[in-house]
Amino acid sequence: MSSARSSLFLKRSNQAPSSWPLARTWSASLWGLLFFVLLLGSFTSGAGADARGDYVLATLRQVRDLLLEEHVDAPSEARLSAGALAGLCEIRPDHVPASGGWPALEEALQALQAREPQALGAAAERAILRMVEAVADPYTALLNRQDMVADRQAREQGTLTGIGVELAWDSTLVVVACLDGSSARAAGVLSGDRIVAVDGRAVRGLSFYRAGDLLTGPEGSSVLLEVERRGRFLKIPVPRRRFRIPGVQARLLGSRVGLVRLGYFGPEAGGQTRKALEALAARGASRLVLDLRTNPGGDFQQGLQVAGLFRGGELLRVQTRAGTRKVLAPAEPVWRAPVAVLVDQGTASAGEIVAQALKGTPGIRIFGRRTFGKAVIQTLHPLPGGYGVRITTGRYRGRDGASLDKVGLQPDQVVPAGAEALDRALAWLAGLR
Repeated sequence: MSSARSSLFLKRSNQAPSSWPLARTWSASLWGLLFFVLLLGSFTSGAGADARGDYVLATLRQVRDLLLEEHVDAPSEARLSAGALAGLCEIRPDHVPASGGWPALEEALQALQAREPQALGAAAERAILRMVEAVADPYTALLNRQDMVADRQAREQGTLTGIGVELAWDSTLVVVACLDGSSARAAGVLSGDRIVAVDGRAVRGLSFYRAGDLLTGPEGSSVLLEVERRGRFLKIPVPRRRFRIPGVQARLLGSRVGLVRLGYFGPEAGGQTRKALEALAARGASRLVLDLRTNPGGDFQQGLQVAGLFRGGELLRVQTRAGTRKVLAPAEPVWRAPVAVLVDQGTASAGEIVAQALKGTPGIRIFGRRTFGKAVIQTLHPLPGGYGVRITTGRYRGRDGASLDKVGLQPDQVVPAGAEALDRALAWLAGLR
C-alpha cells in the first residue's frame, strides 16, 4: 500500500490534513498535462508565445519547489533537474543538453518555444512527469483532470467509479485491500494479490501510477486482472462500476457488546464513529469490538480523530522535513470501556494509525494478523488546468519511534489464517470483569 497507494488507489494513501487520501478506484491516468496545449493554445506567436513559455516555466518551478520544500526525503535540485531534462530529451533529443541543471532546462524550453511552440505542451508534460519520477517515490505523482475529478467526487459525493481496490507498489501492483461493496471484492480479489498483468499487458517495468492507469475505464466496462497468489497465477475479470465509499456501521452483539465497523476513513469517519459509540453506550454497551479488517486507510486526520476517541495523550509520531514530532489526541476520549480491535493483512495507512495508536493502551487488545505496513502521509497540491501533484510529506511512527512502513503491526493476539478473530475477541471481552 503504499509499499504504495490507492485508486482506490483509487491510495492510496494517507493524506495530510488538507488532502483527501482517496481510495481512488483506479481512475489514475497521469498521462498528458494537455492543459498546456488546451489552455495555452491561444498563444501562437510573439507576446502570446512568450506568455505561454512563462506559464510553462512557472508551473515547472512550482512543482520543483513543492518537491524541494515538502517531500520527506529531501530530493536534490540536481536530481529533479536531471529528471526534467531527461523528459525533454524524450521529446526533442537533438535540442536538449544532457546536463546543466535548472538553467539548462529553462534555456532548452525557451529555445523550443522559439523553434517549435506547438511542441511546448508535450515537452512540459514529459519534463514534469520525469521530474516527479526522479524523486524515486512511487507515491509521489502527478494527477490529471480525471484523477482530480475522482478525488472531488469521493470527497463531495462519497462515491467512486472503478473496481474499488487499494493498491501498493513492490515492483508490481500489490492489492492492499478491496473496499466493502466493491466489484473487486465481489470478483474474489484478495489482500496480498500481486497484479502482474492487466488486460494482457505486463505491469513489471512500469511505474506505480502508469500501472494503475491500466485499470482505468468507463463504468460498465470490465478489466481482466492476472494475479499471483501464493505462487499460483489466476485470471480474474472485474467489472468497473459506481459504488459508495464505506461509512461507519454499528450494531449490538448481545446485550453488552457493541461492534463498530470502519471500512475506510472517509471525510466524516471521526464524527460518524463518535456518534456510533454514543448510540451504543446509550443502548447499554459496555464492551466494544472495533473492526478495522481490510481497511486500507483514508484520511490521516480522520484516523487521528478515531484513535483519539479511545485514548488521550500521545497517539504517534510523525517524521517530516522539519524533523519528528509527537501527535497528541485532539480531545478527551469518549469511550473508556474495554475494546477489542480486529486487524488483518488488509489493514493499512489510517487503519494502521488507529491500531498502532491504541496498542499498549490499558483495556485495549488487538486481535488478528499482521497489518500491511504502509506508513506514509501525502499532501495533494492543485496545479493549473485542473491537475495536481501528490507529494509524500511525512511518515508516521509509533510512540516508541518504530516505523510500520513495509513491516506492519503485530497484533497482541495473532489469529491463524482460517480462524475467526471476532470469536477470539468476544471470548476475551467476555472474560473481563
